[in-house]
Amino acid sequence: LKKMRDKHWLSDWREETKTALLDACHENTVRISTELYLAETPAQTLQYFFESCYGPTAGWTDALWELRDSVFAEYSLIPEEMPFHVPSVRRFNLMKNYTLTLFDGGEYPEELTEAFSDPHLAGWACQSGALRLDESARGERAGDGLAAFEKNGKRQLVQLISQEGQWVACPIGTNALYPAGDYRIIFDTQHLYFAIQYRLRDDETAAFYVTPEHVRNEKEYQIRCKFCNYERVNQKTGEAVWIGVNDRDMPTWQKEQAPDDQPYPVVQFPDSLGVMPITEFPTTLEAARQYTYPGIPEGYAFSLGVNLRAQRSSRSKTYGELKPGTLLPTLERLPGDPNEWIHTKVGFLEGFVVDTYVQLRASALPAVETQKEIPLKKGMGLFDGTVQTLPAGTKMHVIIDNGDWLYVDVPRGDIEYLMDVEGTFGYVRKADVRFLPTPAGVDWAD
Repeated sequence: LKKMRDKHWLSDWREETKTALLDACHENTVRISTELYLAETPAQTLQYFFESCYGPTAGWTDALWELRDSVFAEYSLIPEEMPFHVPSVRRFNLMKNYTLTLFDGGEYPEELTEAFSDPHLAGWACQSGALRLDESARGERAGDGLAAFEKNGKRQLVQLISQEGQWVACPIGTNALYPAGDYRIIFDTQHLYFAIQYRLRDDETAAFYVTPEHVRNEKEYQIRCKFCNYERVNQKTGEAVWIGVNDRDMPTWQKEQAPDDQPYPVVQFPDSLGVMPITEFPTTLEAARQYTYPGIPEGYAFSLGVNLRAQRSSRSKTYGELKPGTLLPTLERLPGDPNEWIHTKVGFLEGFVVDTYVQLRASALPAVETQKEIPLKKGMGLFDGTVQTLPAGTKMHVIIDNGDWLYVDVPRGDIEYLMDVEGTFGYVRKADVRFLPTPAGVDWAD
């Protein structure tokens, strides 16, 4: 604030003075809010400078309100809200080496033209999105982003990946967005999350904080939009809700951790956005505290990623490492040193896993699709028999990756976000299938 006065940044308002203010924020490790980047007037700049330092107004003290009002009076300014939508393409330097691009109102950056020409997006109109690019990065994580599309009253979310200067669009699905309501995609600089933000009322917003992730398998991508937290804030009443999914970060409006006897709830909801309709997410504290993970058969839990052993020993034969998200029945618990072992069975593979690698929270299993008619084998040997023949286009979950062979679960019906514990199990050659881009194997929307 002293530098603002000395440099006359607000009294002599120009684009250069705003740039100087942003540079000063970077130097003093202030995590600049998206709104401060977008601010176009001295009043907007001052308001969102305060919010960059202290978070949304829902968490402000009376003393902080008095300080803000006194500074506004000093410059003869009236507080001015930023519009929810700013139709444009805007770029900013986000910390060292990072460039943030925000686009809204149907406009999008030129570098996405080829990605958006994907035939699956024909007829779909881009509504909003954000890109984060590491200018110094080399390799797979050079850039990521999200974009929302609409067509004939439907919505879908798309994940964007930058690889060697080329942006690629991959589907997250129609389950990832509310089917109605005003919304936008922004980037939260406090937690470094992307955010899908909804305007519920004039003074109330809700945000789903997510982190796009991906791995490249041969020539194809497997993506995961990690669902981290949910937040709802009423700027007028100060009422605010924070619900964790995959992280226990503090809310944007609170600087101190909640008391141990009043923790923020962490719900057992799928931590990959899009595998379950977002409309089923509990958005009140009461509902979140009563929520249980949907669809788990009684007596089952999820693998965290653990070897399935033939005996109760870490030195015994392994059938391979079970993918995180594999559903495991607890047939019996047996003593071990130092941890117990769980006797379990996945398809026709029966063995033991250490109980510390089993939990009630799911990770999404990878999914593959046959590229032609192939046999589902009983084993990986040349003379192992065939369980059944799989037609081209059959989708299945991957349970174990054994290099050239995959141990898979073929569901009885359409593939869903949970594996089918009563499905048909067997081995397929990795060369005969392709990995689906999304964990649940959903097809691109029509």
